Amino acid sequence: MKKLPKGMITFYSDGATVTQLYDTHIVSIDAVKGDITLRTEGWITPHTIKCMNIALANTLYRVKKHQGSLWIEHSKNPLLVYEFTESVTVPLGGLCTNLS
Repeated sequence: MKKLPKGMITFYSDGATVTQLYDTHIVSIDAVKGDITLRTEGWITPHTIKCMNIALANTLYRVKKHQGSLWIEHSKNPLLVYEFTESVTVPLGGLCTNLS
């Protein structure tokens, strides 16, 4: 098993796979509800983005930083690019639902 980056842990809670970076739950993948929640709590750093993308490796999404903002990209449809908002929830397999 590959070693996780510094400060990153993954655990299960209430049926979801949660990725925590230090004190922040940055990714929560809930297969029962069928959604993914992403958070930074203001920590928009290369390390946070790297850890988010490791947690999202088995999903259809990637997080990238462009011009000071975070963006969520859908790997199967390059036209689906959304600006990240705090505590955004996206469905496991499809379109983002609660973006501003």
